[in-house]
Amino acid sequence: MILKETTMSKELIAPATAADTQAGITVLGENIPCTFIASGLAGAETINIQIETTPGNYINMFSEGSQLELTATNNVLTVFGPGEYQLVKGITAGAAGAFMTSNQHK
Repeated sequence: MILKETTMSKELIAPATAADTQAGITVLGENIPCTFIASGLAGAETINIQIETTPGNYINMFSEGSQLELTATNNVLTVFGPGEYQLVKGITAGAAGAFMTSNQHK
């Protein structure tokens, strides 16, 4: 039997100009990659990536002293599970949104 790894895509924040938060992004399994992708961001607009530290409490994620965020010029970021994540988008000039790809998420 050949097992095939399946990558799933999921829209997290529908493209819009309003601020939005998408919580409850669960990545299952140790060292499982989850890629967040933003569309429509311009200038200094960002979508912050946060991780849950205790139930219902999220903090911004950092790597080597820099905050992990999606921007107009860095619109793809990969994190590794396990973890419970959320994305936080501020008001944007144009319709901006985000989705994720992972082979193990719910």
